[in-house]
Amino acid sequence: KGPGGPHQGDRRRPKMTKHLYEGKYELDTLVSFLHLSNEYYGATEDRECFDEGWLKAIEAVLQTVQVQQRSTGDEGVSPAYQFWRSEGDLSYNGTGNPGRRTRMAKSGFRPSDDPCQHPFHVPSNMWLQKELRDLNGTL
Repeated sequence: KGPGGPHQGDRRRPKMTKHLYEGKYELDTLVSFLHLSNEYYGATEDRECFDEGWLKAIEAVLQTVQVQQRSTGDEGVSPAYQFWRSEGDLSYNGTGNPGRRTRMAKSGFRPSDDPCQHPFHVPSNMWLQKELRDLNGTL
């Protein structure tokens, strides 16, 4: 356990930093942020917290989703995300099983923290679509 949390020994791309507690990429984590934003606005109709910092976070979520929509072939030798840990490594040199472009976003891990067998976790992608649609009303 280091000063940044118990998983600072994870090997991953992008590199772990002291600000990251966990190195596993799960699409549902990004979607949860969108869901919380939509639910907050739906309950309060208060947009005050949706400031420039929040918009930058939304941009980061959208950029990550776009990058994770690339096919394995498009990524070539420099994939955007790789993950290695003694328990729960991703196959294919830390990238997970190969996948073609489908417009879904890849997810290395399921919400249960188990590695995904296939590159796309369909329930998380369906949830992403719903929350992106709802985000139109929040914005």
